[in-house]
Amino acid sequence: MIEALLYCEISAFLLSCQTQMSAHMNKALLDELKQLTAAERIQLAEDLWDSITPEEMPPLTPEQIEEIDRRLAEHQRDPTTALRYCRGDDLV
Repeated sequence: MIEALLYCEISAFLLSCQTQMSAHMNKALLDELKQLTAAERIQLAEDLWDSITPEEMPPLTPEQIEEIDRRLAEHQRDPTTALRYCRGDDLV
């Protein structure tokens, strides 16, 4: 019984240390990334986004599914309200 309690306490302590170290490392990394130029940060964000596979995407929330269903129903009621897909270079 005492061994189990000691194990739990040690595990909790190690987890706490790991969390604190991780938070410190994340802050250090974030501080370093903030030193990049705006263009470099944008490129990094794009590279990170592109590195996510469809299988890694989190599932949609119930609210997101509800909104998609609402928009689809609205479009089916009146398709003329749809907007044409527009790329940024179409605006130039």
